[in-house]
Amino acid sequence: MRILATMLFSIMLLVDFAIADLRNTRSLEQVSRDNWRVECLDGTLQSASTIDILNDDICETELPNPPGPVPAPDRGVCLDVAIKGLPSTETNSTSEINELRSACRGTSRGAPTCMEAVIVKLPSMEHDRRSEMIEIINACQTAGRGTGICFGTFARKLPDYQIDRRSEAFEVVRACNTVTRDSGLCFDTALKQLPDFQVDTKSEMIEILNSCKGSRTGAGQCLALSLRTLPDFQVDTRSEVIEMIGACKNSRYDTARCMEITMNNIPEYKYDTRSEMKEIIRDCQ
Repeated sequence: MRILATMLFSIMLLVDFAIADLRNTRSLEQVSRDNWRVECLDGTLQSASTIDILNDDICETELPNPPGPVPAPDRGVCLDVAIKGLPSTETNSTSEINELRSACRGTSRGAPTCMEAVIVKLPSMEHDRRSEMIEIINACQTAGRGTGICFGTFARKLPDYQIDRRSEAFEVVRACNTVTRDSGLCFDTALKQLPDFQVDTKSEMIEILNSCKGSRTGAGQCLALSLRTLPDFQVDTRSEVIEMIGACKNSRYDTARCMEITMNNIPEYKYDTRSEMKEIIRDCQ
């Protein structure tokens, strides 16, 4: 199996669409049909699916935005997004454009994507003046690379009336600012499990998101396996799902595989409650 994995790794390095992130990868080892052990060049270990690998979604650096201003091209993107989001009457002089350019100074690399997500969601009357656009720029100024994606998840899930004012949108931006790949995966997995009425307000969704922050690399897979395996009535409320998030939060890349092996070798009634599942998780972490 290791030989096959090494062959696949070598083939992937020859494929144009896979070069970028695999250059940050030292080795791949297949541990089950759709589960790979990944060692990155920086020494970190990850657990990934075949789709993760093909989508270049491995060995990424999930850190907060670097301090200090971003290079000029990124500020240019911020300015471009701001101008496109305003009526032409608000940007028909050099002084007006310079006002926006000044607001874009020091914005993070994630700011333009964040701004675009906010502008698309809000009614035009919430961003049809320069002063309103500058508020949006300021709210997104330190946005992380995943902030815009996280905001989009809120925008799709929430009723419009929950997020149709700038102040409401900014509340979501603040909650999304420190999202990483691992906490985002945890968040998405939890939302897919819960009925809509359990996550139809900002506060309810933010509660889930906050519980996922700080998740390690194996947390998403641990949570997905737990929620998929347990009977629905065991994990159909926010508090129950948050309980499982807490149990999985510190999972390693191989925790889910250990859980699978354990459950395949004991009777089903031994892992059909949250307490039993948490015991298996603890033993595998």
